[in-house]
Amino acid sequence: MKKAARSPKTRVQKLAARTKPRPRIKKSLMVAVIDGARANIYKAEASATGRPGLRLTVIDGGRLRQSNRKSRAIVSDRPGHKASSAGTGRYALQPKSDPHVRAEQQFVIGVAEFLDRALAAQGCDELVLVAPPRAMGDLRAHLSPAVARRTILEITQEWTALTPSVIGQRVAVALMPET
Repeated sequence: MKKAARSPKTRVQKLAARTKPRPRIKKSLMVAVIDGARANIYKAEASATGRPGLRLTVIDGGRLRQSNRKSRAIVSDRPGHKASSAGTGRYALQPKSDPHVRAEQQFVIGVAEFLDRALAAQGCDELVLVAPPRAMGDLRAHLSPAVARRTILEITQEWTALTPSVIGQRVAVALMPET
């Protein structure tokens, strides 16, 4: 008789099976998963199923999106022109900064302001930030001191495409106490 093949366990499942401690969540926790164009803000609770992980629910207004517009739609008009120093030709001037990078920075500033309001409204005491390195740098620069004090963990990875259950498991593993 053949034995049924088992499905391979993920790294998170293997780690969870070996460790018994629960995530170190002392108070209410908020998880913010951000990139340059999307942000999902979750309120976290301990999983009721007995498995290690956090149950994440999106807070009201916690799905923020930026439209992915073309450069010509972001910039108000055509670039200026300048006369060539040699000859009679003219050439277009290039913008000093990329309009997409500027739009991404404006989005991250809006997310930082939203986090400040949401932490107060939801009554959360701790915050976990998840963002790619460039977005994390922009976010750190614009966080209010109150939000920065409540941040207990920063993860510099791209997780916006993951489901809330996977994000909850990964955050729980990251919050596990060191043994």
